[in-house]
Amino acid sequence: MLYVTRPARWLASLAVLLGLAVAGTVPAGAQTPMAPALPDAPQWMIDSTFIGGYNSMSKIIVPLLQNRYLTLWQYRTGDELTRFNLWTNEGDPLNSLDNYALFRFPDPASPQNLKWDTPFPLWGGSQLIASRRPDAVGNARPFGNFTTLRVEDPAEMNGFADLTYPDDGANRINPPIVFSPNGQGTFAPYRYSGGTGVGAYDLEVNQKLQFARDLLRIEYTVTNRGGSARRVGVRLLLNTAIDIQGSTRSFFIPRTRERILFERDYGRAIGTTVVPRSAQVPEEWEIFNFDESPNPSLISKGILRGNGATTPDRVVFGNALNMERDIAGGQLWDYAIEPEFELRISDMALLIYWDPISVPAGQTRTFVTYAGMGVASHGMSNAYIQASNNTGSTGQGGTQGYIAAVQSPFALRLLDLDRDQIDDPDPATVTAYIQNEYANTQLPSAFAVIDLPDGLEFTNPGQSQVLSLGSPLSVGDVLYRDETSNEWTVQANGEDAGLLPISVTFNNGFQDSVRVVRLINVPQGRLYQLDDEYQMVTFPFTYRNLADDPSDVLGLTPGTFQMLRYNPQTGQYEQVTQVQAGESYWVKLLGLGRTRVNVKNASPINLQTNDTFTTQVIRGWNMVGNPSPYAIPVRDLRFLQTGGQLLSFDQAVSSNLIRAGLFEYNKKTGQYVALSRESIIQPGHGVWIFSNGERNIVWPPPQGPQISILP
Repeated sequence: MLYVTRPARWLASLAVLLGLAVAGTVPAGAQTPMAPALPDAPQWMIDSTFIGGYNSMSKIIVPLLQNRYLTLWQYRTGDELTRFNLWTNEGDPLNSLDNYALFRFPDPASPQNLKWDTPFPLWGGSQLIASRRPDAVGNARPFGNFTTLRVEDPAEMNGFADLTYPDDGANRINPPIVFSPNGQGTFAPYRYSGGTGVGAYDLEVNQKLQFARDLLRIEYTVTNRGGSARRVGVRLLLNTAIDIQGSTRSFFIPRTRERILFERDYGRAIGTTVVPRSAQVPEEWEIFNFDESPNPSLISKGILRGNGATTPDRVVFGNALNMERDIAGGQLWDYAIEPEFELRISDMALLIYWDPISVPAGQTRTFVTYAGMGVASHGMSNAYIQASNNTGSTGQGGTQGYIAAVQSPFALRLLDLDRDQIDDPDPATVTAYIQNEYANTQLPSAFAVIDLPDGLEFTNPGQSQVLSLGSPLSVGDVLYRDETSNEWTVQANGEDAGLLPISVTFNNGFQDSVRVVRLINVPQGRLYQLDDEYQMVTFPFTYRNLADDPSDVLGLTPGTFQMLRYNPQTGQYEQVTQVQAGESYWVKLLGLGRTRVNVKNASPINLQTNDTFTTQVIRGWNMVGNPSPYAIPVRDLRFLQTGGQLLSFDQAVSSNLIRAGLFEYNKKTGQYVALSRESIIQPGHGVWIFSNGERNIVWPPPQGPQISILP
């Protein structure tokens, strides 16, 4: 039986997009305007016979499945039976610019032909997972994904047979695509058999796609129907589409603030000819349509580790066209990266590898990842993870539990204003969401509890840490009452700055809890909290009228505080007479107690994409500090030699120009904390660095979305 969820809502949305009249809205006697005719759909779409079908009279194509956030399309034709594409529906509930992402981009190579990426009149928006094929012609189907199986087969030269999923369709299990009971996902099981003798295998492989709020949970289950154990691996090519919808795009690793500008891989050496430089696979990846803009309009992400995802053995961020070329040429498994290949001028994609593991006879192994919207931080409850991982090879089992999400700005804005009463950075709203995943059960008495880091506080001191989230209805509710939300408002307090973790714990009447950590980039504003104890701080500002004397900067009377800086030439601490960005200082109040201090006459250092800031260091230990109000990674530091040669952090360490270990002082513990190349240098914090000679540190601009210093 073919059906879709919420057809009425879909058609209503379509009417709004096309400007069609809705019953009761046209005044008496007025003539209803005719909507412009839609062009025919491309032949591949008609051939694919999407669930719900294609209406050749109305020219309306009904999507396969949709929830509040996403639309899922899946093919039903030939060897592309289980290819899928992912688009936004409402998308981010706090951003209308990513709504209804359908058919936007024309193909300049063939403008006269209607192709899969030709815009329908008046339709707009953006894709999350989809891409044109490298052999694009008028009827070319888009690639959204490509799956490869690696099956143990002693008869093969390397001991494995590499198979595409699905195959030519000869061994499909009917029906070829099955709905989940609650209309939130699909299943596409296939049967594979091959090999001879000890190499014979009989496998049932099922691709399960299921909405996980604003993400798509992508799962492969492999069941061994043969009589002996067999090693099986899975590799997923996941092609993002956001890279064709803006400029200066790159993959972004949120925890380490790394922009991936060239082909790069993480994980183990298996599946590649060169050992990846980073053995640790990132927890998540993100991509923005304008990643150097303070306000990207479309954000996608994937979860690689945690929340029930199966940690990959290798992840490649690379050029989709080269990946698809290798697949089309029969090179189905190994992919060798080109470390100098510039991704910003290519079609970007991921290869996610799960290397072969043993699947005993009669048993099942699962491989899971997530991809979708990237505006919230997620937490899948224990009940959800357990239920999702125990649905069996046919994928017919229901889900339970819930998905929690926390949304806030990625970064707080900083205002370039000098005021006596400092209220910058801007306050921020933190929204807690909970979506019920029970198919036929209400989630009772849900609530969320927030824990704020030292650098943030409630804008209203009387606001409670605990917020009620009510009792969401069962998943798939047509009015979206399966999800509820509530919010707090927070602001910076000068206690700390940088990448700060907001922790929100969710629970409900079933005692099923989960904790979500949301990193928020809090700039160092003019507000500091000082005390009668020494703390090591830096000031990322310039000062009008050269008012950089410590008393002028802090607005304190001389003699009520002490500001010292270490001189590596003398090995002594000296009184500071001039406050400068890029340097750090020991600051201590003398009998004032805990005091909030507003820095005076100050303008924040605003490093743009191609800007840098230099700080001179000499032989010995130097007290330096991040000159930007926003956090930056240690690995992005560079060093300028006296001869003009510019070295990376790694090159400077390997050349023994500096020591690898930097140190930061923790004022709460009174202990030094070692920083590695993967550490973040927080704004406002002082840092010790040891140099073996005189040189300049070249500080980079900060990376990440929504970083903004406003005039």
